[in-house]
Amino acid sequence: MAQITLPPYGGVVLMNGSSGVDVGMVQTTLTALGYPATVDGNYGSGTTRAVRAFQTNRGLTVDGSVGKVTWDSLMQGYAARFPALPVAYPGLVIRQGARGGCVQYVQSENNLLRAVYTAQTQLSVDGNYGSGSAGAMRLFQRQFGLSIDGQVGRNTWEQLVRARLAQADGQPLPVRPANPGLLQKGSSGDAVRCAQSYLAEVKKAGGYAWPAPAVDGQFGNITQQAVIGYQESVGLDPDGLIGSATWAFLVRSFNATL
Repeated sequence: MAQITLPPYGGVVLMNGSSGVDVGMVQTTLTALGYPATVDGNYGSGTTRAVRAFQTNRGLTVDGSVGKVTWDSLMQGYAARFPALPVAYPGLVIRQGARGGCVQYVQSENNLLRAVYTAQTQLSVDGNYGSGSAGAMRLFQRQFGLSIDGQVGRNTWEQLVRARLAQADGQPLPVRPANPGLLQKGSSGDAVRCAQSYLAEVKKAGGYAWPAPAVDGQFGNITQQAVIGYQESVGLDPDGLIGSATWAFLVRSFNATL
């Protein structure tokens, strides 16, 4: 299996009194590796004891806190123990306002997925889960048929890991977005952005002459022309509208390019 990235150290030493998603990741990983800790995102005496036991057994400095060396050892240990899904869900939902290495992981993995799923927006890998990160996760959730809330719960986290594993192995996962309803000139939003992405990739793969739309979420003249060209290429009524039949054909055509 190809190598993929692991959640990076967030740059802040975690210790008794710390809280947040990265603490949840430490607790989840410790527990999975045989050092039980309550997964609540609050770094208390129980987590400190579990960290000290882990550090003792791994030959690390035993201080009960999690700096870069201990963090990396935890992440690598989990990946080695569970190679089928080598990045643990941190146990806490990532919402706007979350910070740290787990957020950096989501942001960086999203950016890497853009090489295949061009509807995804480029994010700053700054460890701050703001509106941009939430918007990118809504797009990801739409593309993979998940509940669309812009948060990273277990299903979204694990789908993100699976998608990156498949991409790294050269076998990208097919998208399965729900039918968004009629899209037409003047429509806007994430569903339009996905349609534009799929049209552009199908055009590139097939060498078609119709124009490649910008992936901007705005259904204008160029997108309409691309839809008409696509419909003609697959034998659909070339009305420039993306109804249920065109959407279903377009999703299948995009998946065939993967």
